[in-house]
Amino acid sequence: HLKAKNDYPVAWKNYFNVASWFKKEGLKDVVVICRKPMLFHLKSGTYTSTYKYSADDQDLLNDLTNREAEYVVLDNLGYRQTYEYLLPAINNNKERFQVVFKLDNPDTYLLKFNRPINKL
Repeated sequence: HLKAKNDYPVAWKNYFNVASWFKKEGLKDVVVICRKPMLFHLKSGTYTSTYKYSADDQDLLNDLTNREAEYVVLDNLGYRQTYEYLLPAINNNKERFQVVFKLDNPDTYLLKFNRPINKL
């Protein structure tokens, strides 16, 4: 009973606060890529998906494009996939990501994903 009354750990609070930012901004018809998409969806009300677990940057970026991702959440929830796959892809392709919103301690980023423009 006491454990149920405890607050979330700070990393999870930041994650949920980013989701709440979406709801507050009225961004409900966009695709957000994140580590825990169902939980993010419950707080944000927007479309969510997870990223591809691939060490190949271009493979991961192509998957984001195919999913029509507009935003990516870079969290500090402690899951290894974030550090193995998502973070390196972002760091190696910084021109494709723009910081929109950031929370500190631990750092949690909302990044705008710049998809390639389809040429006809």
